[in-house]
Amino acid sequence: MRHALYATASHRAVDVALQQQEDNYHTSIYYLLELTQREPTVMQAMHTLQSHLLNGFIHVKIDGRPASLRFQQFVNKYYVRFCEESIFAMMTYGFIPWYIRKLKNGNMVPTVLPPGSFTWHVRPVVQMKKEFLRACDAGKLLLYDITLQTGVSDIDRKDVYIYEFETPIWEVGRYTINASVSSPLQNLVTTYRRLLTAMQNRAYADLWNSQAHIITKQAAQGATQEPTATMFEAGRQVGAMYSYEDCKIQLSTRDADIQEQFTSKESLHVPYVYTLPLNVSTEQAPVLRPCEDVQMLWDKFSRDVAMCFSLPPEALGIGSGGSDRTTLHLHQHETLFNSMLSRFRRHLQFAMQDAYREIYLRGKEEKGRLAEQVEFVLVNNTALRLNSVEELAKLAAVEGALPPGMLHELVQRLVYGNTGVTQVAAQYGKSSSESSGVASGAARAASGQDGDASSKDTKKRKSDEASAMLTAANKLAKKA
Repeated sequence: MRHALYATASHRAVDVALQQQEDNYHTSIYYLLELTQREPTVMQAMHTLQSHLLNGFIHVKIDGRPASLRFQQFVNKYYVRFCEESIFAMMTYGFIPWYIRKLKNGNMVPTVLPPGSFTWHVRPVVQMKKEFLRACDAGKLLLYDITLQTGVSDIDRKDVYIYEFETPIWEVGRYTINASVSSPLQNLVTTYRRLLTAMQNRAYADLWNSQAHIITKQAAQGATQEPTATMFEAGRQVGAMYSYEDCKIQLSTRDADIQEQFTSKESLHVPYVYTLPLNVSTEQAPVLRPCEDVQMLWDKFSRDVAMCFSLPPEALGIGSGGSDRTTLHLHQHETLFNSMLSRFRRHLQFAMQDAYREIYLRGKEEKGRLAEQVEFVLVNNTALRLNSVEELAKLAAVEGALPPGMLHELVQRLVYGNTGVTQVAAQYGKSSSESSGVASGAARAASGQDGDASSKDTKKRKSDEASAMLTAANKLAKKA
């Protein structure tokens, strides 16, 4: 009998644990969407990734020749938005679910399904419907599949295309402590869930500790209290010589009289009068101290976000970047981030090519090949940042490093600039509006008009630096 009860209890515990895992799995999609849509740290990382990938323009080539100017403008108006939403989808789901949207003027553009309008799963190919399979899915074992939410959109499932960014994996993380849907940010969901729970428990504890509580326990019965005993009633001493009826009236109005004395005075915290039962004593209310370390969970969550996006912690406002942040560490982060950018850029270009083929070339084939060969290129507006004129002089000394037109424009900005900025930011073919006013900055340094140049040594040093900057600028002007 004992073994039977133990087996029943054990099976019940396993069933409860499995049910909890299943609940965590189904609710993880909401935590994931909240994480990527509303959590400030992840949103900043997303925006950083988008700004680095889409800070330029999209160049289109058809059959090896540049597309028409009108089509280039059309692509840069609508396909940039498609790329922004695709970056979010790749980091959130691991794939890009998109459909063809028809504009009022009849043009068709690719559009990513909005977050929350569908759920996704990884399914074997044998379980997929044939109308959902594409030519590129031949020979695969696993595929991403989505289920559109009813009442949200009238789009048919067969009209939704899926571009894979991450290779689908089967049931990884579903039956573990993570219990989360498949996603590149899968491990962040568990940490984020624990962090929210810890912060909520800390808020509950603070609410409890900031409120007044009365805890009583049964005490030993004391002496019999006679109604005629001397009592303290509403702030006045009552003698022993009065009737039982008078005492009963005073007992019934005692709490109200005391409460009136407190409320009649102006105070921010008005106490509440409570009459304790007989033969009880009060105890000290316990102070709640949550056991989870919120700071530790926050630090772990921040580091995980930085690692998932290959960003240095300082870029997300994490850490102070002290002396331990050496140049080697910064170069390592920069290398990893650039590699990640190259991967995203390559997939975005392929996704735009797929969208172009489905919109314009579907069913158009010539002898087994596509009617047109299209190529999308994300062109970045890379900036050249120079901290001094000496750096520009060294760069100009390298043959072929700077085109003559660009060098001439830089020197013009350095010599005749009036912004007072000592940093040059220029781009080949399109110079930045933030130029460096070397001449005006040198004149202020020579005249000692800076607020912190109070001593003669500082003025002399600034004057020497101004002279050197003007000399270098003049040499560059002659060379240009």
